Amino acid sequence: MILLGILIGVILILNMSMFTTPVEFAHREAKKEMKTPLSKNQKISFSLLVSIATIRAWIQFGLVTYIPFYYINYLKGNPLYAGKLVSTFLIAGAVGTLIGAPLADRWGHKKFLLTNLILSFPSLLLFYYSSGPMAFVFSAVTGMVLISTFALTTVMGQALLPQHLGMASGMMVGFTINAGGVGVTLLGAIADMWGVPTAIKTMFVMPFDCIWSRFIGKVSS
Repeated sequence: MILLGILIGVILILNMSMFTTPVEFAHREAKKEMKTPLSKNQKISFSLLVSIATIRAWIQFGLVTYIPFYYINYLKGNPLYAGKLVSTFLIAGAVGTLIGAPLADRWGHKKFLLTNLILSFPSLLLFYYSSGPMAFVFSAVTGMVLISTFALTTVMGQALLPQHLGMASGMMVGFTINAGGVGVTLLGAIADMWGVPTAIKTMFVMPFDCIWSRFIGKVSS
């Protein structure tokens, strides 16, 4: 894995100008708007987008953490089976980010994000109640639906705060991922008190929190 990282690093260094040119252009454009203060709608929209990305990370890390516990301790399944389910979920999510980006550009970022939030609930539900080969199918579907918006929310955050591209990127990537990891601790408390199945079912309702946030954002603006 280290050798692969070194190889990618060399490729990036040799092609650095290709990557830095669009960034420098974005910074020049951002400097033109630096004097413009953030509007109320910008603040509300960005706060809601951060909340959505945090809940998405919370669900993602929660599934990666509790799928093995559920299949090994409660269903008495094979540990290798549980590991393959998690791998399927994450690999499908990586593929979803590649497929989701051009689809979001074609359909519209807001529409694509809202559609994925709505689809998250049935995919989580079907995955939880499936078994055998279908568990892998719905694990892949859940990973693609849930993780495909990762790059999208980052771009949306940068578009909302063109005056502060660095802060927008840091919040959408660094803050949301770490906050999602902290959220898994709360799921751990639920699992200790009421069991791992309850902790997993708690994640089912989280996409609805995101949809409600979108509704509140529209009303506020």
